[in-house]
Amino acid sequence: MSQKLLTVPFENNDFKTKDLSYGEPHNFPIDAFPENLRNVVMEMARLYQTPVCLPAMSSLAILSGAIGRSGYVTGAFKDKATYLNLFVVPVAKKSVGKGNIGEQLCHPINERSLQYAQMHARKQSGLRHEKAILENKKPKGKNKNVITEAELLSIYEKIDQIEAELDIDKTLIASNTTSEALAKLLADNAGEMFIFDSDGGETLAVALGAYRKGDSADMDIYLKGYSGDMIKYNRLGRSKVQVMDPVLSLLIFIQPYVLNKLTSHQEVIARGFTARMLIFDTQAKREYENRTNEEFTCKESWRCMIEDILNARLDHKTQTDIKCSNEAREVFYDFSDETVDLENNDFPDLEGEAGRWRQNAIKIAGIFALIDSSKVVTEAYAIAAVKVVKWCGYNYLNILKASRIERNAHNLLRLRKVIREGESLGLGDLITKHGITREDINILMSVYPEIVSLKKGDSGSPGRPSERVYLDQQIY
Repeated sequence: MSQKLLTVPFENNDFKTKDLSYGEPHNFPIDAFPENLRNVVMEMARLYQTPVCLPAMSSLAILSGAIGRSGYVTGAFKDKATYLNLFVVPVAKKSVGKGNIGEQLCHPINERSLQYAQMHARKQSGLRHEKAILENKKPKGKNKNVITEAELLSIYEKIDQIEAELDIDKTLIASNTTSEALAKLLADNAGEMFIFDSDGGETLAVALGAYRKGDSADMDIYLKGYSGDMIKYNRLGRSKVQVMDPVLSLLIFIQPYVLNKLTSHQEVIARGFTARMLIFDTQAKREYENRTNEEFTCKESWRCMIEDILNARLDHKTQTDIKCSNEAREVFYDFSDETVDLENNDFPDLEGEAGRWRQNAIKIAGIFALIDSSKVVTEAYAIAAVKVVKWCGYNYLNILKASRIERNAHNLLRLRKVIREGESLGLGDLITKHGITREDINILMSVYPEIVSLKKGDSGSPGRPSERVYLDQQIY
């Protein structure tokens, strides 16, 4: 089956026709990045000899993790505020430098997280001392009546408050946690958390249900953490956890074999977990060493960028409302319409996989504006962000190309087992007796229109006419 040509944006929002190769690493739209961030990314790519997409997208993920809920865009989509959290998942083989890039870029937030935890630990030490004093105030033995019942109740209430505070784990960054542990971290840290994992196989294994019985995934907290939906855990024998408006960001590097597990998991696709992610294949390879001892000279610039964001979030506790201009909003609406056309016409078997492209573009445009100290998402920021998300999206579609062909061929063979060439079977029987859904048939009709068709016929009884699926050609 021939590869259909698709429409992708280039400079000045001029649309040209090009195939999926637009999403390949050498076409990454680095010029869309603000200059201060572009300089950091370009130097890191050169220093560590990697495709520029690897440090570029990693930097966006870490910026989103540093921002947390301290910045958001309003006016981009109806009356909803869009937080700037991203799920970035670069795919790269081992030993290509992804760990070096991740650790280098994460260093400022790791350093600040350690200071944050140490400050809280000092507070907890004082609380332990206060708790010991309160424990000594409790009446013992013959001294039961030395304080009033109200005073005793107050002591117990203060002890409960202290114990709750002693159970809190303050951090800005986490790695490789279970869903329940992540929910508690979000609750402990004002609903904000950044997950970084330089080898994310185990993190995603948890999300895919590694510690659950059966094949069900365990990704609810990620779905809700991306979208800001309330998280509530109420398990027997464990403390209750409730988080309103969570803001979860993540940067998880994975190897190709992990990607295969992710994209072949039907529940993950069906529930939109991969749709929320910016997944891309870096195609990074090991290179001959350039034999230089250069240092990352943009390190200070990057550190200051992250520190300014964290200072606003942690010290000043301020939130920046970034307004979306009317022109930028039209760019996002046009992008959304384009993704609808993409799914309806070229990728009907990937329903919903492009459904979050606009939302991710709004988030990235907000990040671009924030690091440029702008409180407005202009048309230029919107166009730049759309280029980045579209590159990631087409890269991901390229990754899925082989698995799509395999999955559709498999479903066609399933159909062939129950319908002979030139014959038909009722759609109801296919659904109830053979587990082949209407959605499966719709996809097969769009992919193989010369083979599979759905026609209405006379059911022979009053009511709605029956629907029958026809197999019109021999399948080899």
